[in-house]
Amino acid sequence: MARIINLLLVVAILSGATNAKPSETRNAQSKQGELVSRITDMLHQLRASCVERSGSEEGFRQIMTSIQSIKSCAKQYVDVPKLKTDLKTMTRENNKELFENYCPQFNKSKVCFEDIIEGVATCAGQDADETRAIANDMLNNAVELMCKNDGEIFFETRKPEFHTCVAEFKRNAQDCNTLHFAKGTPMTRLGEAECRAIEETKECFRDKLSSCKSTVMGIVDVFYDPIISANNCQQYKAIQEPVGNEVE
Repeated sequence: MARIINLLLVVAILSGATNAKPSETRNAQSKQGELVSRITDMLHQLRASCVERSGSEEGFRQIMTSIQSIKSCAKQYVDVPKLKTDLKTMTRENNKELFENYCPQFNKSKVCFEDIIEGVATCAGQDADETRAIANDMLNNAVELMCKNDGEIFFETRKPEFHTCVAEFKRNAQDCNTLHFAKGTPMTRLGEAECRAIEETKECFRDKLSSCKSTVMGIVDVFYDPIISANNCQQYKAIQEPVGNEVE
């Protein structure tokens, strides 16, 4: 599950650069080979993890097949070409009207992710039900984030500092140890140490992404929050660190 979340998180953060300037787009294209290599490596790890957890490649094959069909499925619910144009020209005067139209479309398009979620659940083996619930929460969070404040996040992605922050995220992902703390630990069975590690990881990103943490951290939270909730990690926040003796 950790590798699945890593893959989805990387793809989600990188997809935030869709409104990049031409010069940034050329630079991104020059690094495409590196990105493909990273994702390929993650897919190899995902396959191995799936076999280890479930005993077969069935879930992995379902994930790969569903990825290929998501785009065509989504087009049945969302006018994608028009959406891209509208997002580029959206203003503070018309964003509310636009998202009153698009948010219902986004919600309907969630059915396009049912197969990939089922594949993720299959990979989780005996934790399939809990994993399916986490993945559905992630999907719901993603739609909520896009629709929040009538598409506010899309205004944020136009800002130069957003693209700087995406670059910072990629540079610091290893330093912040994104979900590597849970290697071998199912995302449905985290204990106090793993829950605290999640908070430490998020704090690491907050510190390193200070210039635009509200936007990028919002994307990160789409994936982390369902894991935190499913494992009731909030209970450990109530446990305070020992307080030193006060000087009289």
